[in-house]
Amino acid sequence: MRIAKTVDTKIVLGKVIQEAMKEALSQAFSGQAPDEKAQEKEMANKLVKGVSDPSAKKVTNKVKINLVKVDGDWKVEADKELLNALTGGLSSVGEEMGGSKLNPFGK
Repeated sequence: MRIAKTVDTKIVLGKVIQEAMKEALSQAFSGQAPDEKAQEKEMANKLVKGVSDPSAKKVTNKVKINLVKVDGDWKVEADKELLNALTGGLSSVGEEMGGSKLNPFGK
């Protein structure tokens, strides 16, 4: 069992999504045509900035790291639990969107 301490990316992503929704609504009501490429770039920049922020909330996960022997070498078997721990919960966001804090509409 190993411990992984990473930025809680679910919180960062939630904030980025909220900001993007506000900006999209503002654009829609102003009559501006959305620039999808610019919006995607801005969201990516905000996400990078959020996870790079030294004061970003951290999350600690205990995770079992499975090893498998492949052609005589030991390799890490990356499963869902490990991926979720290493990404600060980002890999589980899609599953949780149906009723979590990230979804303003709930289930």
